[in-house]
Amino acid sequence: MSSVGFEGSNMETQCKSSTKQNLIDAFWSLYEKKDISKITVKEITTMAGYNRSTFYEYYRDVYDLLDQLEETLMESPMSEIENNFEGTGFESKLRIFSELFEKKKKYLSVLLGDNGDPAFHRKLKNKIKPGLKQTLKEEGLKDETIIDVILEYQVSAMLGIMVYMHTSDKKPNLNEVFEITYDLCNYGIKQTVEKLVQEEKNK
Repeated sequence: MSSVGFEGSNMETQCKSSTKQNLIDAFWSLYEKKDISKITVKEITTMAGYNRSTFYEYYRDVYDLLDQLEETLMESPMSEIENNFEGTGFESKLRIFSELFEKKKKYLSVLLGDNGDPAFHRKLKNKIKPGLKQTLKEEGLKDETIIDVILEYQVSAMLGIMVYMHTSDKKPNLNEVFEITYDLCNYGIKQTVEKLVQEEKNK
């Protein structure tokens, strides 16, 4: 009897998971096209094939759906950031984040894009910063203001590069982007530009 009950419980869990994902998919197809303030619960449920009461079993409103989706994105696979960032160079961090970004590109490219959610941008920054902060402290930095400035610069650059790499119609060569980013971090803009100009002249 317990086995049957367990199987029934599994089926119910899978059904709920499927229903929730269907609601998310319907919401996302709308969110990609218009501002969240213009999306209604009725639109989502009609597109997903459910009634409004089903929606409210999982979410308080449309904003709660977005918030829960963002939290899920932050937890998995984004939690891998915390385990992999500490003690690695910026180029390595960029490669790690690029791999994670690709897994959730469907959502991240929109949330971090021009018409995305500024709140998610801040959440993601705060998720990434602790590992980077620890690395800076291990290198000898103690001034919290200086550390915060470096973190803001580094993380903002990383996120900006990720969005560009994975959404640009130009399809940039990832290894070239990583190399340029490495040079920017280690030699600064002026020397990197001079190097690139010289390379173009030598072609």
